[in-house]
Amino acid sequence: MLPGLKAGEPDAVREVWEHYFQPLVRVAADRMNPARCRAIGPEDLAQEVLLELCAALAAPDAGDRFPRLTSRKNLWNLLVCFAARAAFDHNTKESRRASVLAGGSALGYAGFEVFDTREPAPEFAVAVDELLGQLADERDPEQAEKLRTIAVLKMEGYEHAEIAGRLGCSVKTVERKVELIRTIWEAWAHDDRLGCRD
Repeated sequence: MLPGLKAGEPDAVREVWEHYFQPLVRVAADRMNPARCRAIGPEDLAQEVLLELCAALAAPDAGDRFPRLTSRKNLWNLLVCFAARAAFDHNTKESRRASVLAGGSALGYAGFEVFDTREPAPEFAVAVDELLGQLADERDPEQAEKLRTIAVLKMEGYEHAEIAGRLGCSVKTVERKVELIRTIWEAWAHDDRLGCRD
């Protein structure tokens, strides 16, 4: 299946779809805010994630981006990571949209027309992507994916015990991972302030 995906073969994409679509829908449903699923639901998000990953694996630089993708377990972990990021992005955008719409009546008769020439700044999404990117580790991609998943869940407001329950590990393990994430991010922010970042 993996060589077929890397070659962009439709049969491999179909096999991935049959094996992973429904489980990925459940992952998306767990991570999406139910109150924010009017425009896009878990099925839509799962579909986007599958298509995005299949396209990424068929790209010429796939070997560099996913050097340790050698098994179904690695593939599933990658899909979960993609889904967690997509769900976080969706929740953030929909929350922002809801707060803007809630204040829409205060705009008066002109409504949003006064803002037509201004596009929303993408700083928040860029910052989140940069932070999650710091947790990448080609030597241990499974560890990196676990760190990113914990980071996203913390950003979504989950407590350590809730994260431990979702990941099937101890609260102490989650606490250690959160401390590691904090250390990585603090070192990165320190290097950025000193102008030492690559």
